[in-house]
Amino acid sequence: LKAILPALESWARRLQAVDANIKRIGYFGSYARGDYTPGSDLDLLLILVSSPKRFHERLADYLPPDLPLGCEIFPVTEQEASPPSAWLQTILKETVFLA
Repeated sequence: LKAILPALESWARRLQAVDANIKRIGYFGSYARGDYTPGSDLDLLLILVSSPKRFHERLADYLPPDLPLGCEIFPVTEQEASPPSAWLQTILKETVFLA
């Protein structure tokens, strides 16, 4: 994690600087819990103010092009996260927010 955290934080800052719709960015899953392995991907949660696109249509808009490992992006709107589904409640408990 120490090797990728600077790149992840840099990506989060750049993304928020150009997209005011992004409220928060964090990571969850094995990297947040500390039980990742060499084959683990990085799970990223983006909280968006809103989006006219459906969830699956938003994915390509936020893929980080320069992180040194595979990532899965979960861009959810504030409306979708309020109240959070059981799935999202679980994710929010372990998410480490960067921005």
